[in-house]
Amino acid sequence: MDWNSLVTRYGDRVLLVCRNILREDGLSRDAAQEALLKLSTSNGEVRDWDAWVLTVAGNAARDVLRRVKRAPGPLEEDRVDTATKGPMETVLARESAERLRSAMVALAAPDRDVLLLKFREGLSGPDIAKALGISLESAWQKVSRALKALRAKMGEGHE
Repeated sequence: MDWNSLVTRYGDRVLLVCRNILREDGLSRDAAQEALLKLSTSNGEVRDWDAWVLTVAGNAARDVLRRVKRAPGPLEEDRVDTATKGPMETVLARESAERLRSAMVALAAPDRDVLLLKFREGLSGPDIAKALGISLESAWQKVSRALKALRAKMGEGHE
């Protein structure tokens, strides 16, 4: 696939995946460019370009994370309002946030990415489908499976 076609067809999706992982515009653009360069050199034997694009973009973003030595957590530090909560509520809120953060890190990248699109970016089902280049039904199935996987991860060792 030539460069212009690649950027036109997949550029926005690649940048969205990178932004979801990196949460910083400059680094996201760098990772997206690296991903697109790698994709431009892919041979013609790729069977599922949509899946390949998402995988390469996620890997490029995680490579950038490792290079800049940032914490790899997919969620930013949650801020607990201690002025309106008592000490017990504050501790419980922090523990819950940490359990969620740990469970998200433990998820497979595709599951984590679809949950970030849904809950961090606030995308609707149709918007997720468009961002991933899949049908609306497939988008909802991915969200549902990712939520099930997240619930399983959060339940591990906490029963």
